[in-house]
This record gives sequence, C-alpha cells and structure tokens, in this order.
Amino acid sequence: MTTPSEHDEAEAGGWAERLVDELVPDGVEWRRLVSRYPRSTVVGAAVAGFVLGRSRGLSLAAALSGFVIGEVSHGLENAAHSLQGLRDELDPADGSAYDDSDDR
Repeated sequence: MTTPSEHDEAEAGGWAERLVDELVPDGVEWRRLVSRYPRSTVVGAAVAGFVLGRSRGLSLAAALSGFVIGEVSHGLENAAHSLQGLRDELDPADGSAYDDSDDR
C-alpha cells in the first residue's frame, strides 16, 4: 500500500511526464536521455527555457496555462469521483446507513 506522500509524488511525476510528452517531439526517447545524461539534460532544458522564454514567452505561457487548467480540471474530476464513492459507502442504496450509537 502506498502512503499519501508516495501517492503525491507519483501524481507529481505523472503530470510532469505528461507535460514533457507534450513538449518533446514524437520519436525522442527523453526518459532514456535524462537517465543517461542528467547534467547535460538539465543544462539543455535551462538553455531551451531561457531561449524560448525570451522569444516566445507569451505563447509559451498561454500553452502552459492551458495545460495547468487541464490538469486541475482532471484533479477535480478525480476528487469528485472519490467523494461520490465515499458517499456511496456511507449511504448505501438500500437505505441502511452506518449507525455507531451502539459502539459507545
């Protein structure tokens, strides 16, 4: 079973990987490159971010904000489904609700 912090780390890795998948052209095995050349990858990403930020800052910010909005929307949908499942557990369809009055 995963702990809440492990779950949060997995979620963070998930959206970061989806973002990189959106930005990197198809056919580039970026995961292999990052694991094989970590320092070069970080330097390359910093240089690319600087150049893109200077030349295409507004369009890059618009694309990134669209991605973030999509991720937030996805997270809210997941939370709503989790709450609905919890509600169904606490208030089953047959009308029998958990009664803890005898537990005292």
